[in-house]
Amino acid sequence: MPKDKLRICVIGAGAAGLSSAWSLNRFDRFEVHVYEAAGHAGGVATTLAIPLNGGASGASVWINDQVQGGADSYRNTLHLFARFGFAFTPVTLRVSIGSGDAAWNNVTRTPFLERMRPEIKRFERILRAIDRAKAPFAFVPIDTLLTWGRFSPEFRSHMLYPLMSLFLGSGVKSAEVPATLVAQLFLDKDVRLFDFDSDTFLSSSPPMVAFPNLTDVYTKIAAELGGRVYLRRPVRAVTRSKDRVLVTDAQGNTDAFDQVIFACEAESALRLLASPSPLERLVLGSVDYDEVPFLTHADADFMRRSYGADPEDAVQYYVRNSPRDPAMIDMSFNLKRYQVHLADSAVDVFQTISPIERIDDKRVFLKRVTRHNSHTRKHLALTVPLWRFLQGRRRTWFCGAYTLFNVHEMAIVSGLAAADRLGAAYPFGDDARARKQFDMYSGLVYGKSRAIS
Repeated sequence: MPKDKLRICVIGAGAAGLSSAWSLNRFDRFEVHVYEAAGHAGGVATTLAIPLNGGASGASVWINDQVQGGADSYRNTLHLFARFGFAFTPVTLRVSIGSGDAAWNNVTRTPFLERMRPEIKRFERILRAIDRAKAPFAFVPIDTLLTWGRFSPEFRSHMLYPLMSLFLGSGVKSAEVPATLVAQLFLDKDVRLFDFDSDTFLSSSPPMVAFPNLTDVYTKIAAELGGRVYLRRPVRAVTRSKDRVLVTDAQGNTDAFDQVIFACEAESALRLLASPSPLERLVLGSVDYDEVPFLTHADADFMRRSYGADPEDAVQYYVRNSPRDPAMIDMSFNLKRYQVHLADSAVDVFQTISPIERIDDKRVFLKRVTRHNSHTRKHLALTVPLWRFLQGRRRTWFCGAYTLFNVHEMAIVSGLAAADRLGAAYPFGDDARARKQFDMYSGLVYGKSRAIS
């Protein structure tokens, strides 16, 4: 092996870890090894087999589990998937939010939506003012601005925050999301998750995409690394010196590397680091996580009771506030209306996060607790601005959606950015929209855009 070949260890084989490993592996001067504690590649981007007819026939269908798709602005994800022969499927977004007198959706004009129209127009003016100023509002929670603007509790609790929870997974902490980020999510065509409408709040036909079989995608990406993705190999410790990084696995085996990329959760990175610096302790220790129950099921009666939903309608997303506590939100997805290969399936497949009411255990395929980083003002005001002072120090790099905000595109971009800093030039520069996503991320997390133009 040439002496100038750089040995790099990536800890974590999720979207961030594999995108960084793939990008580095394009160049002969890197030798990349990926350690993964789980038995599969892809992290939370997993695919499950769901039995038909209770499993009696032995037949099943697949579903993407914790990650189903995203906005059409996910250009880096699109290009990475395309390199391996996978494509997005366009879908038209249908959302139903609230219940009773507070019900609204992005298809029909409900009485609640009509009542909210004056506040929707005021909200648009505030968003555009935030978008023009940007920096001063990066540390101001959106709820603070809405309080100053005398927006009603109805608008906040039954319109804005449920919608944000749906796409950011921010749950009851939606009120703490910085105002600048909210403006970007609504107005910036290259990063937005919502297609804003000044009359109806959410466009009747915002373009969205459904992902292909994610297990197939990430298994194929991992395979390109030629056997250097080690599944079921958790790391026990990472020790850094002036000239190398020692990675010790759970079995006590130690290997030496030139650089290490942490593509695992922040708390795991902090636990693995031997002698972390005070700044590493501060930044990694300031990333908070939410843990919420996540059920995959076929309980159509629950959907009818909870949302007044007809499982045969075209709605993909349902969100509502608890009748007892408006701050409590549960949300459900009708995967048969999202993942198009299920359209002719004999079984309805729903997913519900933090169910307020009981779901019939006999109709539950899987129960799990899902984790994601919280989008609090502390995260955007403290953690994000400090990443740039950690990246590359002591031969160490950090990537993952938690370094900015929790969407799949950011996980991919974060991995490409870590690889770019190590000398693997950003691969999708011909696409202006993809490049803008990348440069925006790099500017925030590294203090400047691409390392290699």
